[in-house]
Amino acid sequence: MKEHRNTPAPQLPQGYAELATQPELAAAWKQEVAVRRAQAARIAHLLAYKRRKAAESSAAHVLNQRTILKAIYRDAAVLLGMTEASVRRLMDTAEFLAEHLPHTWDLYCAGEIDFDRAQKAVCLVGDVIETTSGKDRLRDQILTVVDQEIAERAPQANPKTLQRWLARRVAELDTSGHQERYTRAKARRRVDFRHFPEGMSRIEALLPTEVVGPLEQQLHASVRTIPRKEAADERTYSQRMADVFAGWVTKGCATHQGGQPGERAPTPTRGRISILIPAATLTGHSDAPAISEDRAFTLPAEAARRLAEDPEAAHEYYGALVTPSPDSAGDPQISRVVKFGRNNPIEELRHRAEQLPDLLGSASQSRFFAGNLRQAVVIRDGTCQAPGCVVPGQQAEVDHITAFEKGGATSAENSAVLCHDHHAMKGLGLLPRAGTKARASPAVGGERPDECAKATHQAA
Repeated sequence: MKEHRNTPAPQLPQGYAELATQPELAAAWKQEVAVRRAQAARIAHLLAYKRRKAAESSAAHVLNQRTILKAIYRDAAVLLGMTEASVRRLMDTAEFLAEHLPHTWDLYCAGEIDFDRAQKAVCLVGDVIETTSGKDRLRDQILTVVDQEIAERAPQANPKTLQRWLARRVAELDTSGHQERYTRAKARRRVDFRHFPEGMSRIEALLPTEVVGPLEQQLHASVRTIPRKEAADERTYSQRMADVFAGWVTKGCATHQGGQPGERAPTPTRGRISILIPAATLTGHSDAPAISEDRAFTLPAEAARRLAEDPEAAHEYYGALVTPSPDSAGDPQISRVVKFGRNNPIEELRHRAEQLPDLLGSASQSRFFAGNLRQAVVIRDGTCQAPGCVVPGQQAEVDHITAFEKGGATSAENSAVLCHDHHAMKGLGLLPRAGTKARASPAVGGERPDECAKATHQAA
């Protein structure tokens, strides 16, 4: 393990460089790097112990290597006050990094990323190892690309944004493996119940995203339409969500909306799921995966086409012009959005996209972003544009970068999606200029702009 003396500079988002000059934060960063390096050194010592004990025992206990490893994990667990399972996961993660993701391992040892981010990388890249069994050349190519891109991106990403990006990237690089993992995962669907002593219970359901996605959107829509005129209703948004969901489970979605006794039922809503599909995937010329509008999950090509072509659903189709990022680890950028309407535009996708008006080039005289303009901005941004924030655009606000009161136009160019909290920070001058976070979109390949289709699948 290399010895690192100098403290690396923190990699900060655009507009946040001033944080590194704050003495308290600079001192905290220095300590954070020291802690990470100490943790890496601890793991290196554990691995050295494992190698030595395994070598000493291999000759005498050649048929009992599994038991020997368990004893090694037990020794470390007893000394460090950890569980044996935790020690095993720690060592397994480190060994995987050192063998398959050496650049990422070096970053961790240098203190530039924490163990949480390194572990996220192992969990997702481990899927590639599983689905490329017997395809050594393909596996090595994917691991080399991913390792280099993680090294470029991880230091400036938090664990959640890194996990989302890496899940998309692995799906793009290993499309057949992604479809295989999707099929395997569907076989694990289940519902579990856990009861707590204080009279509350937890329901955990593992279901296909194409089922849960519309349900989630329908739940949010139902909660937003519940009248709150009664002063006695002091429920939080989360509590109202729980009440609506409980009503659905106990009485059925069609007959109960989760309101208080005597409360007027809200307007019925329909579940919807918005996904971004590369045009070539929609036409069947590619199996590149689709991603959700908020970039939270990926769907294999087969599932995406099934949603887009569902004759029982009410669709809305948009087209987006996508420009590949010059940065190998960066996300492609959406620079143009057009609306196709309710009919599947597969046959005339490219021709019609050139003729329809660019929604990102439009503006409104109104103070508020609404209709097609709002939808285009949400497609472009996906999530709140504050660095590290992943609140979905459909649950956030479209804000003027230059305030409307100061002459700022209600236009896509002067807009950015912000969640409620970051919008409030901006109002107090506590948020650097919005709209600078990289805007992710599905990669479509090639060296020139291409189109992707955005399909909103809404259950009829």
